[in-house]
Amino acid sequence: MSDIKPTAPLLIISPPTELTFKGPFTDVVTSELHLKNATNSNICFKIMTTAPRRYCVRPNNGVLGAEEDITVNVMLQPFEYDPQERPHKFMVQAMTAPPGEFDQETVWKYSAAGSLINGQSYKLLSVFEMPISATTDTKQLLQEISHLKHEITMLEKEKSGYNDSYIMTRDWKNSLQKRGMSDTIHSLVTIRDTNDMK
Repeated sequence: MSDIKPTAPLLIISPPTELTFKGPFTDVVTSELHLKNATNSNICFKIMTTAPRRYCVRPNNGVLGAEEDITVNVMLQPFEYDPQERPHKFMVQAMTAPPGEFDQETVWKYSAAGSLINGQSYKLLSVFEMPISATTDTKQLLQEISHLKHEITMLEKEKSGYNDSYIMTRDWKNSLQKRGMSDTIHSLVTIRDTNDMK
């Protein structure tokens, strides 16, 4: 193993704390993560996420030579955007490569996360950004839906009023007819029609 102090940075990561993905998210969205070996020794790296089904990371592991750098493509799969969704977490693990030839899978298998020998861990969060136009369109659509709901409620109340008026008129006529006052009904209807013609 190389004689590197654990406190010395093994990797220079850019961006250092956040991976930004810009919508709309109807197609694959890629964010780039740049890794640079900050030492004079070979460094193994490995990238993990709390949402492995949502991302495709290429490459997700490898070995960087002294002062070598690499660009990692983190591809977010299409999904329905929810502003309330909690950010996903990413972890970049790095450790000094063992001398000679070695198998990376075996090396990582016997290195416990968070307690790597001559190793370090770097944490990042995902950030989802929607275009302003898309956000504005969504707000306008919600406002239109709210307005339509209000109009439907008013129309239902108006319809209910018409039904109540019809029922009251019908019951009133039936009551008068039962009392033998059909002539009175005819006279009232005639007077109303005459007034309407004036």
